[in-house]
Amino acid sequence: HLLAAPSAKAVATPAFAASIANAVGPALLMNVFITGLNQLCDVAIDRVNKPDLVVASGELRFAHGAIIVAASGAAALRWGLDAAVGSPALARVLVGSAVLGAAYSAPPVRLKRWPVLAAACIVAVRGVFVNWGFYAHAAARAFPGGAARSAAAARLPLVVAFYGLFGVAIALMKDVPDTAGDEAFGVATLPRRVG
Repeated sequence: HLLAAPSAKAVATPAFAASIANAVGPALLMNVFITGLNQLCDVAIDRVNKPDLVVASGELRFAHGAIIVAASGAAALRWGLDAAVGSPALARVLVGSAVLGAAYSAPPVRLKRWPVLAAACIVAVRGVFVNWGFYAHAAARAFPGGAARSAAAARLPLVVAFYGLFGVAIALMKDVPDTAGDEAFGVATLPRRVG
């Protein structure tokens, strides 16, 4: 959002605050959906790799977890797709994140089985969707009428590339502590393939 601001003064407005709230709120709910869905799809693996997670440990029943995940996804989409507070860019971020998050974790697709596709999902969401989408949402909601800085728009690809590299690091490192469960359940993550 700050990247799209035409000036420092422009961030001290109700429109800026509302734009942030109406992007971050549904994004947090979508994160609950994506990470929760992953936990629901990996209960058996997580009993080996991460036995303290609430579903894997039995602290939260699977059915209750499914309700939380479904409600979070529905609330994120309902909030973010509301034309009164959202934007087409925010809608694309949320829908794209939901689709890739589900494709990453859930059968029958379960892209996490292939390291390159799993990494591409993570980089797409964390590097491209979130950065480009939040910038475009801010430009539409907080700074309408082309007030967003054109210099910032020119730097946006650098920001996307920078956070995309973080996404690559996350994609490469996230499975390192999980090799025991991944091996037991035949998930061919990068750490298992390269040792």
